[in-house]
Amino acid sequence: METLWSSLNIISPSARGMATPHRQEVLDFQMNDSNFLKMVRMPIRLKQKLKVAEESYLVVEGRFADLNGNVTPAISQSWGEEAAAAMENRLSRLQAMDIYEVRLQKAPSAKAIEIDLLAIPQPGHSQGMVTWIAKALKIKEAQIQLAVACQQITSRATEAQILSIACCCDRLQSHIHGIFNTAEKLFGDRFEDAKLCQSSHPHDPETIALPLPSNVGKDHFE
Repeated sequence: METLWSSLNIISPSARGMATPHRQEVLDFQMNDSNFLKMVRMPIRLKQKLKVAEESYLVVEGRFADLNGNVTPAISQSWGEEAAAAMENRLSRLQAMDIYEVRLQKAPSAKAIEIDLLAIPQPGHSQGMVTWIAKALKIKEAQIQLAVACQQITSRATEAQILSIACCCDRLQSHIHGIFNTAEKLFGDRFEDAKLCQSSHPHDPETIALPLPSNVGKDHFE
């Protein structure tokens, strides 16, 4: 109906000043003309959609073959049996079609992961490592937010905006300094590479590479 009403907008200005019988005739004529054009153009649209469907089928068929090739024959056979049972029972029991629903497990939150890691016994020299990594990840998020804010600052920025960015940089620099000091106490000589990361961009806290496993390697955390 929305597409039909949009076509009626063409005649709406002239239909306002018409009498009721005249307006009804004009609206009926416009609706009939719109329906006729839809019927005439339907084969063209169907041919276009059929062509797109045929081209897409070849791509989907290849990707399905790749996906199905990574599955063991037992699982593939089990899926086939479930699909056949669902097609057979779909009329008598609608719940049989539930196997086609996407079932994705919700990813755990950062706090849930931190709780699980804290529950794992840690050696004496690694006490506090989980909490330290969690704080470092929060600082990394703050770095990304600050970098985005700096990119949005233009030459026409107000003094309040510039002051806000400067305060964020100062706080972030303080947090980063604390993270590096704690890392030196926790890991000792294993974090010589981290000092190089800290001094790479001392005046731009949003660009400082934090001593996380992705930057210095997981060997420092073992």
